[in-house]
Amino acid sequence: MLKLRHFRESDACVLADLFYETVHTVNAAHYLPEQLDAWAPKQYLWEHWNCVFRRPAFVVAELDGVIVGFGDLDEKGVFDHLFVHKDYQGRGVASAICCCIEQLALRQGITNLKTEASITAKPFFEKRGYHVITEQKKPCRGQIFLNYLMEKALTDKRLMEKGNRTMDRKIQISNDGHLMLGGVDAVSLTKEYQTPLYVMEEDVIRSAMQSYRNSMQEFYGGKGLVCYASKAFSCKEIYRIAKDEQIGIDVVSGGELYTALCVDFPMDKVCFHGNNKTPEELRMALQNNVGRIIVDNLTELSLLSNIAREMGKTARILLRVKPGVDAHTHSFIRTGQIDSKFGLALETGEAMEAVKASLQAENVELLGLHCHIGSQILDVEPFVHTAEIMMDFLSNIKKATGAVLTDLNLGGGFGIRYTDEDTPVPYHEYMKEVSVMVKRKATELELPQPFILIEPGRSIVGEAGTTLYTVGSVKKIPGIRTYVAVDGGMCDNPRYALYQSKYDMLLANRANAPITGTFTVAGKCCESGDLLGENVPLPQPETGDILVVLSTGAYNYSMASHYNRNQTPPVVMVKNGKSRVIIRGDSLEDIVRNDV
Repeated sequence: MLKLRHFRESDACVLADLFYETVHTVNAAHYLPEQLDAWAPKQYLWEHWNCVFRRPAFVVAELDGVIVGFGDLDEKGVFDHLFVHKDYQGRGVASAICCCIEQLALRQGITNLKTEASITAKPFFEKRGYHVITEQKKPCRGQIFLNYLMEKALTDKRLMEKGNRTMDRKIQISNDGHLMLGGVDAVSLTKEYQTPLYVMEEDVIRSAMQSYRNSMQEFYGGKGLVCYASKAFSCKEIYRIAKDEQIGIDVVSGGELYTALCVDFPMDKVCFHGNNKTPEELRMALQNNVGRIIVDNLTELSLLSNIAREMGKTARILLRVKPGVDAHTHSFIRTGQIDSKFGLALETGEAMEAVKASLQAENVELLGLHCHIGSQILDVEPFVHTAEIMMDFLSNIKKATGAVLTDLNLGGGFGIRYTDEDTPVPYHEYMKEVSVMVKRKATELELPQPFILIEPGRSIVGEAGTTLYTVGSVKKIPGIRTYVAVDGGMCDNPRYALYQSKYDMLLANRANAPITGTFTVAGKCCESGDLLGENVPLPQPETGDILVVLSTGAYNYSMASHYNRNQTPPVVMVKNGKSRVIIRGDSLEDIVRNDV
């Protein structure tokens, strides 16, 4: 997991090494060796660096405890150094540091942030909205460097003028300063349905489904299937929408499968996942002619074969393979590396053993392979690399067994924007880049182009969802922090407690009020770790305000609990200025309904 923090004394040598290595590798294409030696001499100028480390803002980036980058804001308010280790380029680290520095600059009252960029860094800053003021030649230890003085006007994207105006993340604010969701005033929603309240925007969901479906048509000639990963958010209505948009779904339990059956979802478009499916779930899948059962392990393969034989059915399966790709997400949501509870390992020969066993198993038809490398991945490269590995394995299977498998399910994990630190790649680009690799490897390995399946979940519903809370107490601890307590918490959104997941937040009833500070948003559960966020920039919250947490459509309702016997909130769908309940909230009677 990527974390940003302040400089510590113990960081000094690591940071200096990182600076030296980055200058001499990343910039090698644009500068002569003697220039690089002048820029970053092997003998560090510790007096210089000690001053840099103690600037008003020095941000250190860590990925899983390893320092991978840094940036700073100098005494003149100039964004100076920005360096990311060569092995972590293109993984959102630079964007996260940049965003953090910009926020720190805003808090210092800087509205026009300047930076000096090398020719290597110039394209990155241009993408971030900086423009060149002047080109300048700067001397450094006998060498002359061409660099660029660049500038960006800073505005907090949550501070909007009165009147209808769309923000970068398609947020609208009404004339009276209220947040609008799907054309509906968020404050009016809380009056009608109370809080906490989950709100889903139908147009956002449908647009994402259509984008994936159209990309499948464009890049694979329609030879594939988009399956919504319904563990992100499962209910009857989401399956109705998926059915209407002509995509498939993946399910991971008998409960999700039953929900799909309740709306007559076409079972041939269903993939059934799970690392420990029960005999009852496997029978349910076979009885209802589920299109593909993803087999996780050899034990399941044997069990499924026996059950299918008893039922007189043929199980159409994919084998879940661990491709060994580290997607650089939180350790709990990485699933493609060898040390994972999911799937069959390539490195140990386990995956090939399962292939051979499947080809020999009774009442089993092996269609192909499945993989999934993790969640909230913000780069294309891990997906491309995974496709390459899986195509190679398909070739190895053909060589070892003579079998030509037809299906390749590349899973999901496509990232979304939770905060400005997240810079997701457009889903169209994921599809395009991976398709190039699949087609190239098919030609190179003399394989037919496989039928491609993908399983987006978070990227379909995540940004479509918003959660609304009412602010209760505001507790200031001088010199420490200010707690803002709301009427929900980890019982309706456990992701901060689990993963320290960050969210953008605002006040629905004062959506264009200026930011006045940072706050810790706390839930109502009897648990000290019940937080929704820390260091959250907000206007000064007051009791009765409606606090908004954005991008909560995925893994909020689906991971909700009755901890402390709290009631699960309702889910409301909004579209074209109208709202409707798609999941009723719990009553107190619901809480005790199953007690005996």
